[in-house]
Amino acid sequence: MTFFETIYLLINRDVIAINLVDDLFYYRFYIAVNNKYVQALELIPDAKYYTNIYTLDYLWNQYRKKRNKEVVEKNSLNAKNEKYKEFVKVKMKCLKSK
Repeated sequence: MTFFETIYLLINRDVIAINLVDDLFYYRFYIAVNNKYVQALELIPDAKYYTNIYTLDYLWNQYRKKRNKEVVEKNSLNAKNEKYKEFVKVKMKCLKSK
């Protein structure tokens, strides 16, 4: 997960653009994040330590949806953790609604 946390930090600091990492790492990221065992052992019980992963997950989904690209929904972190939005650091109106 550390690799993807670093990717998020680089995107957040405008060192690299998400479109550059999308083709290279999207599939690998979702293989890891949507893995039910990784979720059960790390990402859900220790979510407060993975806010960069949750934020990258959210931003990447938004990026791909906006461009009409496939978004992997099966076992998505958003679907598996009912508190998902609490761990996303992006503060937007759409996160507050529900």
